[in-house]
Amino acid sequence: MQTELSQSTMVREFAKEKVLFYPTEPFWISKDLCPDNQLLFGFSSIPLTKLPKAMETVSKVIFTMTEH
Repeated sequence: MQTELSQSTMVREFAKEKVLFYPTEPFWISKDLCPDNQLLFGFSSIPLTKLPKAMETVSKVIFTMTEH
């Protein structure tokens, strides 16, 4: 995703819609080299029947963040 938002801001925006993403920055030795536009999404805990709705919500949040 191309955005000027920080990882922490994006994580907060997704959390508002109850979608959990995790920043990748903790896994980087050189934190200043960590790209801001990458996040981890753990979807294994989402029941298969709810995955389409979850992806719809993710899409909605991404669209909202990129239109600013």
